[in-house]
Amino acid sequence: MKNSKDKKEQAGLFGQLDILNDNSNDSLLDFKIDKKIGSGSFGKVYLVTNKKNQLQFALKILNKKHLYNRNQIKYAISECNILKSCEYQFITKL
Repeated sequence: MKNSKDKKEQAGLFGQLDILNDNSNDSLLDFKIDKKIGSGSFGKVYLVTNKKNQLQFALKILNKKHLYNRNQIKYAISECNILKSCEYQFITKL
């Protein structure tokens, strides 16, 4: 059973993003957050499972206010552009 900290953290995630991918019909509500697998200066990374097809993904959650306050938006945009240019079977297209 999850502790109250995990439940609060998961509830907060659903409030941060409305759409996971503009090219799909999946929303954050279509995924079950399994566990936190990492964190860094930009945000936190979670292992999630798609409720429709049971596929697992790593989902990175960025705190836009934190990025703006620390003047790090350009780094997040650079990371996004790099991921958009990648063509690899284990990287989901953005």
